[in-house]
Amino acid sequence: MNERTRRTQSAFAALICLAILPVVKTITIAPGAVRFSCAEYALESPALLNSTNGGDAVSFVVPPSDSSGTLCTLTRVDNPITNTHIPIARSYDVKDWQRNPGKYVSYTTIECGAVSSGDGDDEYEYLCQLSLPALTGENAGYYITRYYSEPLPSRTLAARFLDRTTW
Repeated sequence: MNERTRRTQSAFAALICLAILPVVKTITIAPGAVRFSCAEYALESPALLNSTNGGDAVSFVVPPSDSSGTLCTLTRVDNPITNTHIPIARSYDVKDWQRNPGKYVSYTTIECGAVSSGDGDDEYEYLCQLSLPALTGENAGYYITRYYSEPLPSRTLAARFLDRTTW
């Protein structure tokens, strides 16, 4: 094997490695960001995260949902009298947080990546930073809700698959 062939194979192998290995970007957390995990909260009971009115955008730092079959939702209540929860973002089945379409989608940004633990020992954890619009005078706040579904029996999964694919 000549030198040129060896270099070509080496470059090709490097490209394959880059395509296979996931590249995780690092993110910088905004000062004053509130950190929480969806697993900290009770099932199907909305928990108030922030009710601070005024100021700049609100930032939350949170990992993706903690397990398969788990759905975490972030909502905003604009009017405490009607107590209507407006969907802002969600994470499910250990996937990154996603913006929900609706009233606040253009004001919401989500950035996910590796965040240094701050111990100086090159340890990172994967988190998402959600930047949301500030609350105004009459707003009740931002809420987190966690849902969990029991795994479905394989017969039910097969029936759903056949129902969706045979029509």
